[in-house]
Amino acid sequence: MPRRQIEVEFLHDGFRFRLGNYTCPFAHTNEEAVEKFKKTFDQYGNAIVGVSMLDGRIVVDWGQYFNQDTQYHGEEVLEMYKRILVALGILSFQKKSNWAVVSFSMFVNPSVLLTQRLFFTRKHDAIEYAKLSGWDIDEVFQYSDQIILGSQLKEA
Repeated sequence: MPRRQIEVEFLHDGFRFRLGNYTCPFAHTNEEAVEKFKKTFDQYGNAIVGVSMLDGRIVVDWGQYFNQDTQYHGEEVLEMYKRILVALGILSFQKKSNWAVVSFSMFVNPSVLLTQRLFFTRKHDAIEYAKLSGWDIDEVFQYSDQIILGSQLKEA
């Protein structure tokens, strides 16, 4: 039986989440996805995100992200953090108009299972991530609307 596409938005604990198949990989319905994700967020969310008292903006604890990455590299908690950040719209699979961090000419943004790169939707998160990474950062840049996709090369 083919798996159903998960697409749902909801509010929980003062945050707006948008769920998809990545954020809830084993859910078969939107309802199941919401329930599973609420449990994930309740268990891991407070360690990685909060709300600024100054302007109500979502604040990410990138220091906690790197602590987790250093102590338990490749373990499930780091993946949960990434799922939470994608569901909140802090990280995205889309390049266009989003931010990337480069060290020694290589992308060092978070990735999904070491294969698919994620991009920062907010400049200040990309900068904070770069500052706390401990890497020698070449650049933090935003992909523009001028990206030419491989499928567009013949027309270029």
